[in-house]
Amino acid sequence: MNISRSGLVSSEVTDLFKKATMDAIQQVEISQRHRDFRLIPKKRKEITSAAQLRARKQDLEDIKQQWVFWQQNVENEPIRLLRKPENETDTLAILWKLEALKALPFELFESLAYSGAGADLIVHFQEDDTSSPERFATFEAEYRFFNYRAHGHLINQFPTVICWEVNQQPKLPVKQTPKPYKYVVQFEETTLRIFALSKIPNLFVATEEDMKRKQNTRAWASN
Repeated sequence: MNISRSGLVSSEVTDLFKKATMDAIQQVEISQRHRDFRLIPKKRKEITSAAQLRARKQDLEDIKQQWVFWQQNVENEPIRLLRKPENETDTLAILWKLEALKALPFELFESLAYSGAGADLIVHFQEDDTSSPERFATFEAEYRFFNYRAHGHLINQFPTVICWEVNQQPKLPVKQTPKPYKYVVQFEETTLRIFALSKIPNLFVATEEDMKRKQNTRAWASN
């Protein structure tokens, strides 16, 4: 040993020692016992994942689970979109389903890009047939609107929010407009628009039991 440098002195014995050590390590790595040991964390992860998946499925199967439905008119059957949103991802899923169904209450809404950083959505947008078309407009997506400033965005760069609902006690002075799904926050130089999907006409939340009762009532009324 080269004790002063904590190393092995190069020699024939050193080379034999290195080879024996490598052989021993290789034998351990290819042994069934070592392979079984390495599978333990993977097996634990799979068990945890299965338990989480089972819990999610049980929640969705629960009779109290609330679902979001869209019904074009009384003559059409309601379309189930998704579970009632619990986060921003659920909100975006409903947004895009409504876009595909052409059920959004806008003259134009065309998603072009989504990103988890910076602008959540870039869209071609026109609010109604009297509004100016907005090309490559930036939208912020949220589950529940509460305090826009907490995101650190400049209002003039992200002047529009799409959310599932507006918090009952938002941090900002939110005012509802004549459109049930549109809210605004007035700043000194900019108006922040907020569109709440939960307030869109023909969109409603119900459980499976609610839907069965509704269908039974409709069948009874038609007889």
